[in-house]
Amino acid sequence: ILPMAREENVAVTTWGMLAGGVLTGKYRDPDSVRRYEGTSERGLSIGDVVVEIGSEIGHTPAQVAINWVRQQRNRAQIIPILGARTADQLLDNLGVLDFELEGEHLERLAALSDFQLGFPAAFLESSNVRNLIHGKTFDRIEWPRTG
Repeated sequence: ILPMAREENVAVTTWGMLAGGVLTGKYRDPDSVRRYEGTSERGLSIGDVVVEIGSEIGHTPAQVAINWVRQQRNRAQIIPILGARTADQLLDNLGVLDFELEGEHLERLAALSDFQLGFPAAFLESSNVRNLIHGKTFDRIEWPRTG
């Protein structure tokens, strides 16, 4: 998506950059208030690295995660949508404007980010939804662009 957005000069709005708090490390605390019932070990491990980088540079994990997304400017024009629930969270999130991650940190995060489109792409590409939208004609559609 990002290469296409860059090529076509289309801005990309991003949301859910903290994965419901998983990337802040709070899911490692059994007493924390959580948005989701649980998360994958992979998600927890990525959160651990985000927390570690935040500790190294003196910024919160939320700031690290948001800045990683924000700093993908070489890939597309990125417009992060913040999802703060409190004024303190919003102020913390806006702290991303005061610093940028160094190359080493960007590389560490990129190595972990095996990005998958997820929702809504996975939903729209499912055979149930394709059949709902296209009936049994999806395989007969002639796409103007392939590959």
